[in-house]
Amino acid sequence: MALAAAALLATSIGHAVPSTASEIPARYHFTGLGSLEGVRLNNLGQVLGSSPVNKHTSIWGSFAALYSGYGPDAGSVRAVLGPRSAHSRGIDFNDRGEVLAWESDGSRTGNWSGRPVLWDGSAARPVYDPDDGVLFIPNRLNNQGMVTGYASELGAYGPATWVDGRLERLAEPFQGGESYAITANDRGQVLGLAWPEYDRSLPTPEPHPVIWEGGQPRLLESWLGGYNGFADMNDAGQIVGSRYDPDRGYQGFLYQDGETIDLGLPEWVHSNPVAINGEGDVIGSAQGPDGNTVWYLASEGSVIPLEDLLPPELGWTVVELLDLNDSGQILGVGHAGWGPQTSFILTPPGMDAPAAVSTVDQVVPEPTTLAMLGLIGATGLARRAVRRRWGR
Repeated sequence: MALAAAALLATSIGHAVPSTASEIPARYHFTGLGSLEGVRLNNLGQVLGSSPVNKHTSIWGSFAALYSGYGPDAGSVRAVLGPRSAHSRGIDFNDRGEVLAWESDGSRTGNWSGRPVLWDGSAARPVYDPDDGVLFIPNRLNNQGMVTGYASELGAYGPATWVDGRLERLAEPFQGGESYAITANDRGQVLGLAWPEYDRSLPTPEPHPVIWEGGQPRLLESWLGGYNGFADMNDAGQIVGSRYDPDRGYQGFLYQDGETIDLGLPEWVHSNPVAINGEGDVIGSAQGPDGNTVWYLASEGSVIPLEDLLPPELGWTVVELLDLNDSGQILGVGHAGWGPQTSFILTPPGMDAPAAVSTVDQVVPEPTTLAMLGLIGATGLARRAVRRRWGR
């Protein structure tokens, strides 16, 4: 459980970050995802990511795509929105097969040249329409179809959710202050940050973590302070993230039942949890004084470097961990030797490994879309990076 992992995380990892298990950990099954750039992993073993435009075209672009590891579509990577949009990127998805994505048809310019849409497996509907005067920036999608994010309307900014076609604003914890929502679990709890009203000519004060239930805010108790960022929250209400410690840099924390547990590593400068699953397992990174970064899994009282779980014959280096599902499967990015970076899934021993990628949709955009893609490439529009959460 997460508490056992948290206790060991502060004491079990030395400078070389050895495995804390009494024996060499069993190796996980490795499944490479080819050209798919993974973003999120759900409990069905599916991966949401981005797949490049038809490899036979010289036009830049990518499309939100889904990889299926099991079932009748096992091994397939299929485009979510297809040639309807000039460019799309996946933001989040759920176990119901709904996909939250950002798409652009090339008809708009500026910072918000596209719009967020929710794809239900056959059709996509806009999460908001910029022509309505509302700007909604979505962060996450839960298994109940709730989208959490940050809304702006007529100069008013604040946290909001989008459910069944309705945009609902959440109550502000501080009168005259501001806040935004980061993620929501399947119980409908919404996690976010709030700032009291302050003099804008002065430095921004430290935010207060808040949870909304039924649209009403509740400030978290026993907070250590020094906020840096939240990473994830599970259905038990356990929260992982990182905070700044003047002596040790950024340190991970676990918050549950009104208690904030420091996940700092004594001999390491930084630690940053990335995700927590329904079982309380945590993935994250730690950095030592020499600057080397180790990605780890904290599970059932052990903290294990991810490279100890990879089959040694692969010769792989872990570059980043992205997500963790309730079965213990891990989505990450790495490379072998000097090879290109590739997304992968690690599957625990005793569980069927997902199928290798066998078919990939090679999307050929429609003629009007091709023209827009060419325009985007010519004007040097920068590719927007996919993030697990929107920063301030």
